[in-house]
Amino acid sequence: MFQPLIILYCTFVALSDWVADYNNDARPLCPTELGPSSRTPEEGHRIVGGEHAGKTTFPFAVGLVYVDPYHERFTRDNIICGGTMITDLHVLTAAHCLNFDIMKYIAYLRVTVSDYDLEDPNEVKSYLRKIRYISLESQYNVITHDNDIAIITLDLPIPLNENMRMVALPFLGRKVRAGTMCTVWGWGLTSHNRTSAVMLKINVPIIHRRVCWQRVFWHITENMICAGGERGKAACEGDSGGSLLLRKGNAYCMIGIVSFGSIECAKNHVPVIYTNVASYTDKIYMATKDASCKPRIL
Repeated sequence: MFQPLIILYCTFVALSDWVADYNNDARPLCPTELGPSSRTPEEGHRIVGGEHAGKTTFPFAVGLVYVDPYHERFTRDNIICGGTMITDLHVLTAAHCLNFDIMKYIAYLRVTVSDYDLEDPNEVKSYLRKIRYISLESQYNVITHDNDIAIITLDLPIPLNENMRMVALPFLGRKVRAGTMCTVWGWGLTSHNRTSAVMLKINVPIIHRRVCWQRVFWHITENMICAGGERGKAACEGDSGGSLLLRKGNAYCMIGIVSFGSIECAKNHVPVIYTNVASYTDKIYMATKDASCKPRIL
């Protein structure tokens, strides 16, 4: 049975070195421009402060799912975490989504790409891939949740066509001002205490780190971002590994990865904590050189 290779990545490269390397990289930029069909839809049916995302709103969204090993099938109850396509071959997710308990059954773990309704067997434009490599940040701390980031390399690339778009990365060290509205998506738990079959999205504000400390009572490092905290609107279990997105023109920039939050999910004013992607842009680029396109940086 296919077994993925798990590796650690720790590519500390000086800023000037990786920027020069990126600028000289002859690979085309991964496509990130969204067409008219990917525009945010009108507000629809709301579930735990969220709304249906729309089938083509986030073409780069992926789900980590357990499959029936004989038929390669899954349902909403099989979703483990979310993830985001950054190249045609690589997925960015949270390191805690790949903990020891999950690793024991990793041969049954798949990545479903550009899916919307997890229980619609006739849904088109979605892809199911096996995992070839898992790259974990070597400084990931299970206790503090610092450096909660991982890169998954797929066994086969996703076709770069008019329907497939990747997410852009933020420039290394980029700051996002408190109050900025961002979007997070996922198939996580709803008010019915079950994962959603269709992808949901919510808009949440960035929270200043000082305010976050006062609400979370947790050490918030430079590698973390706080967002949300509005009663009834929050990422929840099953949303982990998904992306916190900032719209930039006709593309989305991934500024955060869903990491951890209150166990009560949107029942209080506690923000959700996201991994700060801008702390790792150089490492992500260096770890994705086997893709046919290079990540776009905004």
